[in-house]
Amino acid sequence: MFAYDQLKSGQLLSALQTHGMISVTHVPTFPSVRLETLLQSTACVEGATHTFEDGARRKTLASTTIPNGMQPMTACGAHFQNVSSYFRSAVADVVSEFAQGVAEELGAGPPLLQTRSGFQFHTFADVVENGEHLEHFHSYQKSPGRSNERFGKRTLESHTDQGLFIAFTPAIAIDSSGNVGPDASTFEVRRADGSFHTVDFEPDAVVIMLGDGVRQVVHPN
Repeated sequence: MFAYDQLKSGQLLSALQTHGMISVTHVPTFPSVRLETLLQSTACVEGATHTFEDGARRKTLASTTIPNGMQPMTACGAHFQNVSSYFRSAVADVVSEFAQGVAEELGAGPPLLQTRSGFQFHTFADVVENGEHLEHFHSYQKSPGRSNERFGKRTLESHTDQGLFIAFTPAIAIDSSGNVGPDASTFEVRRADGSFHTVDFEPDAVVIMLGDGVRQVVHPN
């Protein structure tokens, strides 16, 4: 676990090599907008939907941030647009500080990536700053009368994100009356030895977890 102002402490690589993820706390402005943004995204009736084999339904609101700036998320009206912009900006600040911290620890070396035209990205921070960031709000709803246990599987099975890394905040649970409950789900990670471990996060944390892209970009061989 790292406080926001410790992301350039020189200890990121050690934590990432050991756990593959970090949790960032004490992010400026983040707690005040996180809950409202998640509540508004859940209440929104728009979004692409997907039904899983266990009957659970997922609604997704999506947008991107590109080098030219954060692209609007026009679904759900002006209030969601406003509050989610503050939320997305707070997460973007964490991602930027994280990328710079990793770049400082990796030090100088050959370019990590190069475009077909020959433009080179020399540092981890350059790759992150110039990449397209996919951004999603997911809302899951159980199907009445059906359960994961009955079908012998989870809604989401264990998987590896295909990107360079993923940044997310712990989910919230909301009942039919709109009351916010405890953690929405169990989060498990699989270590190199094959064992699974449950991870507990601070509610207002931003979690950064490495994806398969790290192997392809930082350690391509």
